[in-house]
Order: sequence, then C-alpha cells, then structure tokens
Amino acid sequence: MKISIIVPVYKTEAYLEACVQSILAQRFPDWELILVDDGSPDNCGVLCDALAAKDPRIRVIHQENGGVSRARNAGIEAARGEWLAFVDSDDRIEDSYLSFLFGLAEKYQSPMAACGYRELTDPPRTPCRPAPKEELTAEEFMRFALQESNGLCLSVWGCLIPASFGLRFREDLSYSEDSLFFTEALEKAGRIAYAPEPLYLYNIGREGNTVTRQSLKKHRDGLAARREMAALFAGRDKALDAAFLRIRTDLSLQAVRQAAREGNEAEKKSLLKEARGLCRKAVKESLIGRKDRLRLFLLSLAPVRGAALWERIGARK
Repeated sequence: MKISIIVPVYKTEAYLEACVQSILAQRFPDWELILVDDGSPDNCGVLCDALAAKDPRIRVIHQENGGVSRARNAGIEAARGEWLAFVDSDDRIEDSYLSFLFGLAEKYQSPMAACGYRELTDPPRTPCRPAPKEELTAEEFMRFALQESNGLCLSVWGCLIPASFGLRFREDLSYSEDSLFFTEALEKAGRIAYAPEPLYLYNIGREGNTVTRQSLKKHRDGLAARREMAALFAGRDKALDAAFLRIRTDLSLQAVRQAAREGNEAEKKSLLKEARGLCRKAVKESLIGRKDRLRLFLLSLAPVRGAALWERIGARK
C-alpha cells in the first residue's frame, strides 16, 4: 500500500460525501481511505459506514469525541500505507492530487512533497505562490512559508508525509497542532519538494470553521505551537530565527488583545509580560524589517489601542 488517506469526521454531514467522492476519483491507484468518526452527533457515522460498504478501499473507525488530533492519531495507528495524506472532511481534492504529490516526491527523491490550495470562496481564491525552486531544504522552505505574501499555509493537508517518521499529533492542542506536526515532519525530512498547483480545495467559508472562531485558548495554543516550531530550527539560520521571532511577537500581542476582549485581566497581564519580552528582542533584530520593528514597538507600548492606531495609519496610506 502506497498512501493512506486519513479523514477525521465531525459534524460535516453536508460535505462528507463530496469529500469522499473526490478521493474515490483519484487517478493514483494505490491508496486506502480511513474515515475516523470522532463521535459526530449528526449522521456522519452512518454515512461513513454506508460509503465504506460500497468500496473496500474505505475503512471506518468510530470513537468517542476527542478532537481532531485524537482522530488523526487513530487514523495513523490504523494506516497501512508508506505515505500519509490528510484531508479534512469538509474539503475536497482534485483528481490529480495524489498522483501529482507522489510524482513530485519521486521526481526529486524527496522525503516529503507539498502542493498549493484553492479556497472555496466566492469567487475562489488561490493564494499560494511559486517558491524559488521546487526542491528546498527544510530551512529554505520554512523561510519561504513564513513570508507574509506567498499564501502558503503550514498544514498537514496539501502534502505527503512518510508513515515511517512515526509522528503523532499533540492532543493537548486544539489549534495549530497541524502546523506543529508538519514542522516536526519537515525537520525530520530535511528537505521537501513543493509546487504551488492548487490541488487541495479548502472550504474556508463553512459556518463554524475553526479558522473563524476566536478564543484565548486558540491564541494560547498558537503561541505554544510556534514556540516549539521555532525551537526545532533554532540557531540553524539567522533569517529563519528572525522570522519566527516576528511571528511569535505578533501572536503574543494578538493574545493580549483577545484577553482584553474577554475581560481576563490575569491572563492579559501574564501575556503582556511575554509579549513585551519578545518585543524587546524583535525591535533590536536587524533582520526584521524596519516597518515591522516600528509597528511592534508601538504595539508593545499599547497592545490594544496601538493596534487600532496602526490600522488607521495603514488605512490612510
């Protein structure tokens, strides 16, 4: 078996069949599909079983609700493929998705392969940009991924990861757990083949999508994940260290603002201490752009009011 496709399923009854049909349409022949029903309260579990009854390549795991990481980990444990591919149950993939990624990995004899995505908005949006070359070291890819203008998303969908890496998702994180998993895989791989073809179809507009929900827990998890991601590559590349510092500083300031919105003064005070510590380092880092350093300095002084002021300055320009 070449590829195991793992789909965590929870409250996506309206999208699940389209997702599975897009997988059944793959031109690449050697794959299995593992649907993990994470205790979904709707008819997803029944639908999973009905789809599996029609095609022997589909297997279903039913479990009590434990979150997307636990569901993906259950899929990994059951996987028989050499490669792992992850698809969210409200998304779809083009029929060339698996063959393109497998071909890209074969072309460069690369331990990992990744492609771009298209957002299923109205009109559709294709944010990913070409990298300087198709085969990159882990450090080169991370530098490219952390640029603000390329549209690349660090996620486990849109890529192939070797099952032999033996990685598991952090079940204590409910946000950015996929970015951390991807970064751990990339660090282990050492290099990656990437092309921006938008073969993954991402349903960003679904009501209730976690991307649209804001909470202090989300910000806390995002900070924790970025902290560990930065540690994986710390000291290898000065520009990459600076990029992680900029992102961590921004995320810490966003967490301060979220704590203020929720009226959580204790959390705000704790997060502000961390944010200002990062800001002090960021404003001295010459590899962070001058405009960013000025913005971070302003926000460190007034994380809430300063953000509104900076937005007004940007709007005037």
